[in-house]
Amino acid sequence: MTSARRADLDTVCGGMRIARIAPGPSTLEFLRLLPTLLRDAPNLLLHYFAQYGDVVRLGHRRLWPVFLLNDPQHIKHVLQDNYMNYSKGSLYNELRRMHGDGLVTAEGEEWHRQRRQTQPAFYSDHEPEFARIIVEATVNLLHEWDAVAESGRALDIREEMRNLTLDILLRSLFGTELAVHGATLCPALDTAEQRIKPASGFNPFRSLLNRLPTRGNLKLRKALRNIDSFAYGLIDERRRCPRQQEDVLSLLVGEGEKGARLDDRQIRNAMVTLVDSGYDSTANAIAWAWYLLSRNPVAARKLYCEVRDVLGGRAPTFHDLPRMVYTRMVVQETLRIYPSAWVIARTAIADDNIDGYHVPAKTVLIMSPYAAHRRAASWENPEGFDPERFSRDRSQGRHPFSYFPFGGGPRL
Repeated sequence: MTSARRADLDTVCGGMRIARIAPGPSTLEFLRLLPTLLRDAPNLLLHYFAQYGDVVRLGHRRLWPVFLLNDPQHIKHVLQDNYMNYSKGSLYNELRRMHGDGLVTAEGEEWHRQRRQTQPAFYSDHEPEFARIIVEATVNLLHEWDAVAESGRALDIREEMRNLTLDILLRSLFGTELAVHGATLCPALDTAEQRIKPASGFNPFRSLLNRLPTRGNLKLRKALRNIDSFAYGLIDERRRCPRQQEDVLSLLVGEGEKGARLDDRQIRNAMVTLVDSGYDSTANAIAWAWYLLSRNPVAARKLYCEVRDVLGGRAPTFHDLPRMVYTRMVVQETLRIYPSAWVIARTAIADDNIDGYHVPAKTVLIMSPYAAHRRAASWENPEGFDPERFSRDRSQGRHPFSYFPFGGGPRL
């Protein structure tokens, strides 16, 4: 009997319902494709979902069970409805090498403490100031581009967006500038991005390999030391010279609820998580938007016309955002095609049941926004660039977890 046929089995034997067996490749086939998973995981997941459906079993059912989920309702069950039964698990150990127990990797009370400590900086009354910093940094970059255009020199748009995004983050979150820290911080973040990959968590020998004095490991250790130097230097300076301005660093260094304070390591983890999560994901999203617009001149023209009509040649402000409807849809469609987080993992704490499939405790569940955003049952022409699919009319009835570019649920 084929695995696909067994997946449809939901019988009653001796008065007991037999849980369905999720389809998937054999253990031998999975091990054979493991190098591909480490090298090109997003497209391998698409291959598995196309071959086996929305629930795919990987690994050995008893020794190392792994489920891939692509149905929005199943994803909602894990990330929201029954999230207390799912921890972030060992696949996040790779990220902990850089983030420590930051917001992306922390759980339980540690996650809540950091969330409470940083959240006031993102209240709506701070948004106009964030917008002012964004506009100021962008205008400065455009002046630099004017000079580049006159020279005829080509630009690496991704590198330009990374520098712009990092400058905005440093100014808005920590009250410092890229010009002060960029020479050491940018190469360190780039090295960490290249060397720390969540998919490496599938490699059972990863922990051992990370300890070897290879050239790559030594380069990463130096990068992490530079990141530590950046973070602890700002923490020490802010403790010595407090500011009235309520940015994220001031909130992290100050007292939290009931007079509790974060120690320097906790503050460092929160800072690095905010920089790493916001820097690369935002820069990539903007760079992909440039690319997609260059390939879709009709959409680019619509965007230009909206900006012209709303702004009339002046610089934007925070209060212009509600009128930038098509601009927002371009951003949403860019994040659908190229989401910030391509994979999210959880580990079952106790046994569970998802749509008739038995999920044993310690099962690793993999959910991919990259794959879910290309699910034909959720999206018409999923490979096409169509910003207006996010219009109010066309968004009616869409499952909320068919689109989750940043993850979802309380442990976001």
